[in-house]
Amino acid sequence: DQSVPLFVVGDKGSGKSSLLANWSRRFSLSDPHTLIVSHYVGATPSASSVTGLIRRVLWEIDAKFGLREKIPNEFGQMANALPNFIGEASQKGGMVIVLDGLDELDNSDDHFLHWLPLHFPNNVKVVCSCASSGRCYQAAADKGYPMLHIEPFNESEQSELISKYLSAYAKKLSDEQTKRIFSSPCSSNPLFLKTFLEELRIFGTYEKLDDTIGYYLEADST
Repeated sequence: DQSVPLFVVGDKGSGKSSLLANWSRRFSLSDPHTLIVSHYVGATPSASSVTGLIRRVLWEIDAKFGLREKIPNEFGQMANALPNFIGEASQKGGMVIVLDGLDELDNSDDHFLHWLPLHFPNNVKVVCSCASSGRCYQAAADKGYPMLHIEPFNESEQSELISKYLSAYAKKLSDEQTKRIFSSPCSSNPLFLKTFLEELRIFGTYEKLDDTIGYYLEADST
């Protein structure tokens, strides 16, 4: 039996990174003996290259399982070594590989997923994320990877976040102010909405709150 990478896709700011980080943390707590390799593109300068990504995965696998193969230095050799490292390691134990933000990798000519195998051993689970449009998304679709689409917030979800976030700081909005937020397409984006609420939380002049809400909701895009 073999497993296939799962792609979590959605608009920028839709919560893909938060979803993967929280899922990884919970999985680690429930199964502390299974190796989790988590790579978040853009977290550091080296994390933004496909070479750095593959090297990181190979290094963590080798550190856990003590493989006989040497980690190569050249990109093509590393890409070829990836399935070999994973295959050998899977005979010693399972693992989870989380690759977040593949659409933001540098070296665009090198990274459109030809280095990512179509199949993995059954005890190796791979979860990736990318934006829901663009060349990386198209490459994932062309290779037939299953996809989990993160949908924009609906009005109920927006209301819940507004209420819970502000109540944690003993603050709340009027019904009219909340309706103004609902009326903006931007508010369906979780990152925009959370950033917006943080600005409202620290805003000090209640009498000018309506003007401030209007200012942020005039944003053309998220």
